[in-house]
Amino acid sequence: MFCFRLTAYAVTFVLWIMAPASAAQVEACFVPGQDCTAVVVREIDGARHEVLVQAYGFTSIPIADALISAKDRGVTIRAIFDKSDRPKEG
Repeated sequence: MFCFRLTAYAVTFVLWIMAPASAAQVEACFVPGQDCTAVVVREIDGARHEVLVQAYGFTSIPIADALISAKDRGVTIRAIFDKSDRPKEG
């Protein structure tokens, strides 16, 4: 199981990409200082079966595009977002 944690602008984005236990690796990425978006996009691009996303806030266009591409490849995408990230009605 791969785990990537991206923390930027007081937003925590946790992404789990399921893989065989024999291939398990963990990589940490921190901002400022590293290009965490590129790390997350690279792993989504390599997903073959399932991507699980949990995010308090989500605004990354490159990550959204990678998730859409993965979905188009037949990868199952499941996401949990905080309700405070929904557009306001009215």
